[in-house]
Amino acid sequence: PLAALLASASRVLALTGAGLSVSTGIPDFRSPKSGLYARGALPDSVPEAIRRRPQRLFTLADFLADPRPLFSVLPRLAPPDIKPSPAHGFIAGLGKAGRLLRNYSQNIDGLELLAGLAPELFVPCHGTLATATCLDCGRGVSVAACAATGASMRRGEVPRCLAIGCGGVMKPDVVLFGERMPAGVEERMGEDAGAAEVLLVVGTSLKVGPVNLVPRW
Repeated sequence: PLAALLASASRVLALTGAGLSVSTGIPDFRSPKSGLYARGALPDSVPEAIRRRPQRLFTLADFLADPRPLFSVLPRLAPPDIKPSPAHGFIAGLGKAGRLLRNYSQNIDGLELLAGLAPELFVPCHGTLATATCLDCGRGVSVAACAATGASMRRGEVPRCLAIGCGGVMKPDVVLFGERMPAGVEERMGEDAGAAEVLLVVGTSLKVGPVNLVPRW
C-alpha cells in the first residue's frame, strides 16, 4: 500500500502537476468541461485558430507573434488570494519530515512553497508566474513587487517594461513549448530519479515531456 511505502521511505521523489491545484480554484488543462483548454472556457478574445489548438496558448512562437491570448487566460491560473490545498500541505509535510528527496512540479503557481515546502526541495520545471522578464531589454521583476506588472497580469492585459525608453513585453518566467526547462533541471532530475526509493506522481497525466520521462529513469 502507498501509505506503507511512504512510511518506510526516506527518499521520496514527488512529481506533481495541475491536478494538485484544482481544488484551490485553478483549472487543469485537459478536463473536457472545466479545463483551461475547454472550448467554452476560453475568453472571447482568443482567436479561432488557437481555439482549435489551445496548446498554442503556451507556444513560444505564438506568444512572440501576439502575447495577448496567453495573458488573457493567466488570471485563471493565478486567482487572487489563492491558498494551498491539503495536497500541497502533504508534499510540504514530507519535506518537513525529512522524507522528500525533491518535488519536481509542472505547476507555475508556486503553491508548494506557500504550503511551507523548503525552496531547496522544490524544482519548478515549467517556471513560475512570480517573476517576469522583458523580452527587449532583459529586465527582470518580481510580479509581487512591481505593481504595474502584477496589475496588468491580473487584468489579463499585456504588461510592459517600465525601464526608461523600453516598453517591451514583460514575459512571465514560465517555460513555453519551444523553450528548454531551466538550466540544470534535466540533469538533476536524472540524478534524483536514480537515488529515489519511491516515485510519487500526483495530479499529472504525464503528457508533457521531458518530465514524463522520469518514471522510466
